[in-house]
Amino acid sequence: KLTEAGSRGDRAVPSGGNQRLSRAQRQHMRVRKWTKKVNLFELDFILVPIHANFHWSLAIICHPGAAFRPQQGASPKSPCILHLDSLQGGHHTAQVSRTLREYLNEELKAKADPGAPAQEPAGEERKGSQKEIYTPDTMP
Repeated sequence: KLTEAGSRGDRAVPSGGNQRLSRAQRQHMRVRKWTKKVNLFELDFILVPIHANFHWSLAIICHPGAAFRPQQGASPKSPCILHLDSLQGGHHTAQVSRTLREYLNEELKAKADPGAPAQEPAGEERKGSQKEIYTPDTMP
């Protein structure tokens, strides 16, 4: 659903500024109801089944909350995304990871201020808004 175009979930997106939303914001809008009662950042692992081109793979998001929470103890948790694909050349790991990091950034923005509409114009979203926490450097 994150990368599907023309899905039924698109109808739930407010039409009054949909073209002004970034790609990541539109993708988040498609699936935002799936996690409205769950805080993903408190979980240790998130299993994400991926289906495209008649093929399945699995992404595992490990310790998403560790990217912004101070770590204590002998073995600090490190956030990362694992992509398990049995077909060589199946799903592109870099694209899967990028899409999931973008989703986590949008989910973090939504959970930080659940009443705020995601109406920032594409291209301007990083100028004055919350810093992107999930980057290739912080979550390989």
